[in-house]
Amino acid sequence: MRDHHARRRRLAVRVDDHHAVVALDDRGVGVDLVGRRRHRHVHAVGDLLDVEARVTTRRSLVGAAVHGGVRYHVVYFRTVSDQGSELAGRVAIVTGGGQGIGRATALELARLGADVVVAELNAEGAERTAKEVRGVGAKALALPTDVTKLADLTRMVDRVRADFGRIDVLVNNAGIYRAALPLDVTEEHWDTIMTVNARAVFFASQAVLPVMIAQRRGAIVNLASMAGKIGSPNNLPYNVSKAAVVSMTKSLALAHAKDGIRVNCVCPGFVETDMWTKVARDQGAVMGISAEEFTRRRAQAVPLGRMERAEDVAAVIGFLASDRAGYVTGQALSVDGGLVMHG
Repeated sequence: MRDHHARRRRLAVRVDDHHAVVALDDRGVGVDLVGRRRHRHVHAVGDLLDVEARVTTRRSLVGAAVHGGVRYHVVYFRTVSDQGSELAGRVAIVTGGGQGIGRATALELARLGADVVVAELNAEGAERTAKEVRGVGAKALALPTDVTKLADLTRMVDRVRADFGRIDVLVNNAGIYRAALPLDVTEEHWDTIMTVNARAVFFASQAVLPVMIAQRRGAIVNLASMAGKIGSPNNLPYNVSKAAVVSMTKSLALAHAKDGIRVNCVCPGFVETDMWTKVARDQGAVMGISAEEFTRRRAQAVPLGRMERAEDVAAVIGFLASDRAGYVTGQALSVDGGLVMHG
């Protein structure tokens, strides 16, 4: 089934509250088998479903039909309401959730059924993502938060407990990037990178741990990077900060497995976000090439042949936050299209 529909990567489908049945012809045109209406673009609660990722494996729901003289492949899609049971009733905090991977993660967790707290330094960005989360059908709270300030982290936890009564998932996504050769790294550069990318991850985790311990369950997912697993001549503070997150993840996982708390991290590669725009500009300047040329070369280096999307990372975070990963802890999962294999 997956191979048969491999060329039909994405299709928006019409749904009711519980399910959607559509048919695809060889051109990818959809026919709603309930309403008998042809449509190329009809929306599933504002969502775009991935055929390969979302199609059910139950064969009774897959077949063929003839409509209007055209033979169609019949596909059953689980809708947001069906998918949303995995994290139903749970509350997730996503730091740095106003854009990029954080935004994509907030939406992924909402689609899985969680209520989402968008903890973001930029209040406007936080509210923008929160509005999108509500559009998926989940509750959302936009919470302006400076993760480098312990008082903000304490207020964050207190507010979430007051509004939702629990904290089930923490995604430590907030982070920054600055490039410099070793001899050009200043004390301020080093301290800023380490404070945001490593120190804040620990203290945000420390802030939610008492709540999770009392619940006897919880999942923490940290954003590391492939940079934390390899060397780089002009990213030293950034690489060190992400390596610290990998080590921290393992230590926290060991310390709190007995409390029913799982701690993992993801290590993305070249993700096309606002941060990547800065990376490409800075690194390209060091190499004497444009940001566009730098991005093109990096994409060519990826074994899977393309740049990474924020949604690629968010999908793995959603898995780690869910009970599907109930026996996974202390892991640093590479989500990089195979880049780390180059060493």
